[in-house]
Amino acid sequence: MLWLLGEKRVDRDDVIRRIVELVFALSNELEAVDDANPNDLWPLHPDREPTDRFKLARPYADEIVSLVRQWNGAQLSDHVILSRLIYGAAAIRIQLKISDDELRERAERNAADLIDYRATRQVDVPVLSLDLHGEPFKFGPVTFHPIGADDKETDWWKWAKSTLQDLADGLFLSYARIIVPGDPHRSVENAAAIVGEALLILRGVGFPLVAEERQQIGIINEFPMWRNVPYRLGHPKETTRVDAQTGLVMTTGAFKFPYNLKRDILSGIPPEKLQVLLSLVDSGGLAPTQEMHARVLSGFRWLGEATKPDALAARFAKVAFSLEAFVGGDAKDDMLSARGITAALAERTAFLVSDDPEARIKVDKDVRRFYSTRSGIAHGRRALASPSDFEEFGGLVRTVGVAILGRLDEFRSIDELQHWVTIQRYS
Repeated sequence: MLWLLGEKRVDRDDVIRRIVELVFALSNELEAVDDANPNDLWPLHPDREPTDRFKLARPYADEIVSLVRQWNGAQLSDHVILSRLIYGAAAIRIQLKISDDELRERAERNAADLIDYRATRQVDVPVLSLDLHGEPFKFGPVTFHPIGADDKETDWWKWAKSTLQDLADGLFLSYARIIVPGDPHRSVENAAAIVGEALLILRGVGFPLVAEERQQIGIINEFPMWRNVPYRLGHPKETTRVDAQTGLVMTTGAFKFPYNLKRDILSGIPPEKLQVLLSLVDSGGLAPTQEMHARVLSGFRWLGEATKPDALAARFAKVAFSLEAFVGGDAKDDMLSARGITAALAERTAFLVSDDPEARIKVDKDVRRFYSTRSGIAHGRRALASPSDFEEFGGLVRTVGVAILGRLDEFRSIDELQHWVTIQRYS
């Protein structure tokens, strides 16, 4: 069987033979390390810095991991590759005296197992602070499910509850189910990545775009559930007492509450346009190939990123990235060299969000003002964005995304969008 490995086609058996050669070379280097034992091999891991003792051995380990990743990385985690080929083959001789034939047989068997490995499995990803109100919700390849009575009888729930303690019943309300490829470790990584994408797009569609800190929705452990801030308070000089007096460490953070998916996240988008979005991800998944479909999801992803905790200036810049994903880029009908990208973004935004000439003029001016702030942030001339500007800019960009959802049958590319804008300009 031939596979494309890097820039050339490589035969499966050639890859296995190369892995066996590398296992022997690595084994020889490990035998030369004084007092080496399996508990000391962490410098061979790809995410660790090699120590002097293992500097000669590390390149062989890196090439083994790289070869298997390139051939079957979507299926295999580094954990399994290291377990089968480093600890389970190359390092055997620092514990046991085995013959070359025995080592070769072990290396060939383990390499073939990894190269040929295929698996799919269902993964349930715990989601916090998202209330489905008892109804599953399908979003492309991901289906969100409410936590039911049967779930609470399982060891899975008991383990999750022990992690969340008293907050479990109030905030651990749903999970995301998806079928993904991979060994147990890789499948978890694959599932978390896809569910994270789905949640990010949903956040972009309807999570509150406000400047102040809010309780978040997300995969378990993605955001801290509480924050202990070790501020020490001195005796106050105040007009009147409004709270209990203390000089001890204060526990601070946003109020903890769940978001109802329909009421709090999806209610801001008209039902017919929500249906367009659901149809889009059902047919094309979370990475569609059609240009405007991909732009819509990319725009909502960046808007979702802007709802996450971060410096307000960084969140403001992410809103700008979202607008650029929705309506940015060169078009044949647009003289960007003469007009500039800000002018193109302002005009496209204005025509998309309103039919009223006066409203369009205001939107055009607002986009230019917001992009002046964005430019100042990006080039170091301005470190801050005002909360009101962030919220106004975020709301405007979300309106652009929703407007494009209503015109996906008209615009398949940025060229077609710009052609429509040009007609509007001169009609």
